[in-house]
Parts: sequence; structure tokens; C-alpha cells
Amino acid sequence: MTEQVAKLEPELQLLFNKNGLSKHLQAILAQAGFRSVAKFQRIGSSEEGVEKACGFMGLEPESLESLAEIAGLQAAWESARAVKE
Repeated sequence: MTEQVAKLEPELQLLFNKNGLSKHLQAILAQAGFRSVAKFQRIGSSEEGVEKACGFMGLEPESLESLAEIAGLQAAWESARAVKE
């Protein structure tokens, strides 16, 4: 897991950490190829699209912990969208 997280661009890792994404979720995203802010910006075209992507990662709103992960991913996506390419 640590080696996957290490593949994230520092700016994206900072966004993930700032928004409370678990290292496990960061590793899943890195393994899937979402390693740069530019690519992560395109994980969804809307909040609903980001929610759909959460489903692909096995994140369903079944508990407070999973809701927090989903909210963190949405917050990171919103932050990433504000970054200039």
C-alpha cells in the first residue's frame, strides 16, 4: 500500500491528506492510475460522477466511516478542480 501511495504526485497527496482520505483509498486511486491532480480532476464531471466512482472503489454509504471517506473524496475532488493545470 505504501509503495502505491508513494506514486502519487506530491500535490495530489497533499490534497488527499488535507481532506482526510485514508491511505487505503489513496492506494486504490494510485493503483488505478489517478496519480496526478490533472487526472484526478477527471474522475467525475459532477459530485454524482464522483459518487459513482466511489461505487467502483467499493465505497457505499453503509456506515459513518464510509460516508466520511466519500465526503473526503468529494472534498478532494472539489479542491482539485480549483487547481490550475
